[in-house]
Amino acid sequence: MNKKPNYYKDFIIGYKIASLWSSNDPDQTDCEFLDEKFDITDFDDDANQTIETDCIKFLQANHDDLVKYAEDVSYNSEESLSPYEVAGHDFWLTRNGHGAGFWDRNGIDDDLGNRLTEACKVFGECWIYVNDDQTLSI
Repeated sequence: MNKKPNYYKDFIIGYKIASLWSSNDPDQTDCEFLDEKFDITDFDDDANQTIETDCIKFLQANHDDLVKYAEDVSYNSEESLSPYEVAGHDFWLTRNGHGAGFWDRNGIDDDLGNRLTEACKVFGECWIYVNDDQTLSI
């Protein structure tokens, strides 16, 4: 059995958290952003598989840079996120062209932030949508 490192879970959690608070669905009139109504357990099986696959590929392809990132990152939030949750958060934001991400995180060397930003481009953008059964898909 191929066991994943513990920080993979943190990275995926951070990715999902960022995806929810930065995404909306025009058909959801009872919430502005998806995190007002949904949480990270609301993704359907296909979405969970896609998220896990993308996150693991990114983690493996950028292992050394992400280790350095986790050592150096500075993050201010009411929530206490682990360094790898912050990295997952930045992967979602950067790959989707939000105005924040790896390239502007406090404590991160510009070269490191730029390398991780470039690495996100391979993955392209993705979006969340709400299914009729109120599960989330990508």
